[in-house]
Amino acid sequence: MAAHMQDQILDAIKTVLLAANTAAGARVRVEGVDPVAADDCPAIDIEAAGETVESVGLSRRTQRRDFDVEIRLSVTQKSDYRSKAGELLAQIESALRPASGAPTFVDVLVPDGIRMSASQPDRDGGGARPVYAIRTMWRCRYFVKEGAPFAPTSQP
Repeated sequence: MAAHMQDQILDAIKTVLLAANTAAGARVRVEGVDPVAADDCPAIDIEAAGETVESVGLSRRTQRRDFDVEIRLSVTQKSDYRSKAGELLAQIESALRPASGAPTFVDVLVPDGIRMSASQPDRDGGGARPVYAIRTMWRCRYFVKEGAPFAPTSQP
């Protein structure tokens, strides 16, 4: 059986960010259990945050799903950490929502597009090397048939 749409979306986001060759390079992971170590920065973590489901259409067999994904970027610097984090955030935004409007691999699964809905700085100066992070929330709206959460369908 195919992977759940949530997992397909998380993997597609990772693929797009790896292809974008951001400052994080290959340090892009999905659902990391351990916190990012300062030596592994800059890095990008992609995590499922939650999903709402609503039955839509005449038959009510189509579901509209709003899947929230948290993308956390981490940098470590003695100074200038905010601007380095801002640069990485801009790279992520440009990769997932290109100004050209060109479709990305994520758009194949999420025809309505992925859109950033919030961001929050996260400072951690408790270690020997301070880590500065920005947590962003992205919303992905997609449609599936009830009982088939592994294949997107068109809107009702």
